[in-house]
Amino acid sequence: MWVKKALLAVILIYSVSSCATVLNSRMSKVSIKSSEPVDYVYEGDTLYNRASTPLDAFFVSAKEPLVLDVFNNTLKSRVVIRSRRPKLYYLNVFSPYWVGFAVDELNLNKRKWDYPRRVFIDLENNFYLPYFPMDSSFIDHNKSRISLTPLSGVGNHNPGIEASFQRNLNFKYSYQFTARSFISAGSELARNSRGYSIGGELKYFYKNTQNSRFYLSTNIEYFNKKHTANLNFVELDLPNELFPIEDITTSEIRIHKKFYSLTPRFGIEYYLTNRLVLDSFIGIGVRYRDVQHLNAPDLNHISNESGWWDITYNSNREANEFGANLDLNFKIGWHF
Repeated sequence: MWVKKALLAVILIYSVSSCATVLNSRMSKVSIKSSEPVDYVYEGDTLYNRASTPLDAFFVSAKEPLVLDVFNNTLKSRVVIRSRRPKLYYLNVFSPYWVGFAVDELNLNKRKWDYPRRVFIDLENNFYLPYFPMDSSFIDHNKSRISLTPLSGVGNHNPGIEASFQRNLNFKYSYQFTARSFISAGSELARNSRGYSIGGELKYFYKNTQNSRFYLSTNIEYFNKKHTANLNFVELDLPNELFPIEDITTSEIRIHKKFYSLTPRFGIEYYLTNRLVLDSFIGIGVRYRDVQHLNAPDLNHISNESGWWDITYNSNREANEFGANLDLNFKIGWHF
């Protein structure tokens, strides 16, 4: 009986814990594209490619690299395409005690390996890319872009109308200018809000695939805003040192905020069409805060009633200090 139970346990662990072994295919479908028309030879068999579209072929997945001989009337070359772990392999991190990694590594079949789904062969420089690159002529013919930030007017913190202009310097670099005009919202952070922010960003595109451009950038921003807020102030009456009395009053205060931010970003530009692009990004940087109360009561200080971290209290208190800055948003742009 214990042998059957042990065998059943092994089968269950094998079936639910090994993502690559159970879910990955034994065959890898590879779409091959080259910088000029060529034919391919794989293990002595010629794969003829007479069309301008990529060649789709199936190969048995293995740890060994995929070796292709490419040729046409003027050249002959050999390309060695390395195998890789399939994406399903890394889902084993969710398996109990990560036992899925052990099952995949001990497995004797080839399912824990596959080849890139897309391969681009650069014949002039004799190397390959595990993706189809973007046509550089497209960037050259569409150097400018105007973008809007759809979520800029949402929320009660710093709502506004934001627009950006981007210009491509070349295939690797571009610069972007962004401006926002603040609008009012019914909160203690944006009531009767007026002001603007301007920013400049330099982008470096380190990877350009067929539909996506991955970039690193640095954004510099200046923020200038005035708004009103109802704040609680405390005035201490000290008849004696043992029994101080706190007198709490609420006043409507005009607040002036100036921020200076420097934020590195990581982003992806995804082309929905040849001209319409979705630009999403995230960044963490540093910010200098200069916050002033223009009509605060004399001899009082702002009170944090909750006693815990409060975004309204921390944003509205007077301060001249450095802090962290988080950028997380997306833009919709049109190239021309």
